[in-house]
Amino acid sequence: MIYLSLGHGGGDGGARLDPDGKGPLPANVENIEVTNIGKQAQTILATQGVQIGIVPDGTLKQRTAWINNNKVEMVIELHLDSAPGASGCTLFYYAGFTQVRDAGKPLLDTYSQYSGIKSRGMKPDSSTRHGRLGIIRDTKPTAYLLELGFIQNDLETVRQKSAIAL
Repeated sequence: MIYLSLGHGGGDGGARLDPDGKGPLPANVENIEVTNIGKQAQTILATQGVQIGIVPDGTLKQRTAWINNNKVEMVIELHLDSAPGASGCTLFYYAGFTQVRDAGKPLLDTYSQYSGIKSRGMKPDSSTRHGRLGIIRDTKPTAYLLELGFIQNDLETVRQKSAIAL
């Protein structure tokens, strides 16, 4: 079964720069938005006979342990990005694995098409500021991190269209 991991979890609120770029949003706004989108997507897909699971909330270590100890075939972690003036969605994959990259491209393309949010493309997890993404590197099944859009410029579109686009 495919599972969604929703936001940062475990007390890490994620993206917090307000839409005007003038200061932080309240703690946990990204996680609240992403959790709502994930649960809506789960409900929509269930009406079409597609079952997806939701990884229980927790720290990264707790979530990866849960994923590795359960029958998870693939995991897609959902996030919102943050940068003043930026827009678009991005799918991160395990660097160096071209099959994983190629298998994820339809996910990104479909999400971009149905949400109307411009694709910023596929990026290896090694291109992030940390040089790796734990949800991708530390889980046994194939894992992706999908940045649904930027909290400053894409939030309303993400709220309105992401659940259906997934």
